[in-house]
Amino acid sequence: MVVAAAGHNHRPTGPALTGGLAVGALAAVAWTGGQALSRPLPPLFDGVDHTTADADSPDGAPLTVKEVAWTWQPPQDIRPARLLPTAGGAVVDVGHGVIALDTATGEQTWHYLLPGTEMTANVTPDWETTVLSHETESGSAVVALDSITGKRRGHAVLPTSQEADIGLLTANARILLEQTDTGWQPTARSLAADAHLWSTALSSHCLVQQQTRSWIRTYDDRIVVAQPCHPELPRTPAEELAELSGGTNRLTAYDADTGEEEWTHEWEAEEPFGAFPELAHPRADTRLEAPSFTASRSVVAAKHRTEGHEYLVLDLVSGIRHTEPLELAGYDDRLHFTSDGVTALRHDPQTDTLVYEFLVYFPGKEPEMVARMRDPDGLDDPGGHAWVALMDAVVAVRPATDSPGSHLVDVAPWNSATEPVRIPLDGVRLSEDSEAIRFISAREAVLVTDTAVTNLVALR
Repeated sequence: MVVAAAGHNHRPTGPALTGGLAVGALAAVAWTGGQALSRPLPPLFDGVDHTTADADSPDGAPLTVKEVAWTWQPPQDIRPARLLPTAGGAVVDVGHGVIALDTATGEQTWHYLLPGTEMTANVTPDWETTVLSHETESGSAVVALDSITGKRRGHAVLPTSQEADIGLLTANARILLEQTDTGWQPTARSLAADAHLWSTALSSHCLVQQQTRSWIRTYDDRIVVAQPCHPELPRTPAEELAELSGGTNRLTAYDADTGEEEWTHEWEAEEPFGAFPELAHPRADTRLEAPSFTASRSVVAAKHRTEGHEYLVLDLVSGIRHTEPLELAGYDDRLHFTSDGVTALRHDPQTDTLVYEFLVYFPGKEPEMVARMRDPDGLDDPGGHAWVALMDAVVAVRPATDSPGSHLVDVAPWNSATEPVRIPLDGVRLSEDSEAIRFISAREAVLVTDTAVTNLVALR
């Protein structure tokens, strides 16, 4: 049995990223933009419209933003499902394929479309490969494309009985959860030709959920599994699980190329037994439900308890803790963890400001960086807007109080007494539900959209 996977904030670390600071006029990018860069290919399957582009050397995300660079709106007959960042910029999932955009210019670079069919799209954690699955006359197809050029990296047509699931991806494989006669096992199949790479059995002392997105995280070269475990679990009927006392929460990391166990980390499980540890999501996404907290690709972050504000932060490669359980009571639940610290948001009622703080992993140490914005609504709940942390500033988007249906962007530099820069989003319609707004840091731009990808705005 094969189980299908149910398919915000980024503070880059390491060397300074380049690009993204040039000032230019607002450009509205048409649907046909960039077609000169694309070349049609002979169809891999009947009816497929597939073009590619030349390779280039993408720059990183901007350090801050100052203006609207370009906007994009889907035509009336297109209903985008998701927006996904890639090494070349971003791909727009339009339901029957993907349109690739160069986020530095807003131009379309390549596409893979099969009108009249339903197609699923995803991007590998390193953003280098765009993966698609769809039905053909011969069976279920999985197609891997270079994210920058759109050129094929691999494909396979699978038996109709096999799930062409692409919900969990590593840099070179898709991960399935399979049930065997002896239990459950993650299985890796290559993106190049769907060859079986490895399978590894999960402990029978640990619970498994069929909704894999809730307890399995995939990275470029690691897979992390979060489970509640108990030595009596194999002998306990499902209806009696809540009666178990003791047990542990366990994080297990596996090598993505071999399936070998790399490290484990355990702590006392909650009672009643059965709650799965809550893991941070490793990247931005435009799915309907936004993750409450995220983490960079170098760390694994998990809630210490389901109820409460304590968090564990582990190094992805070694499993070593960056800090003791970190208490973040008083901050909004939306957090972003890196190997250096965590970006958190709180409301200061005395000054009626939103305070963004970058906290390093040393108990009692004052925030390393602080950015402040006036709260125009005077709310005690700071969750009424979307935000993203860049290297040099915090960027937030909120409804414009004096113009219903409009939005504006505030840019607050870190550790600066200057007032935030305000960027109006004139003529851009986004969801009025603040929880539906999404930020994505991409190549030379920060993208603003909503869960329906009603409009796409690039800031630089």
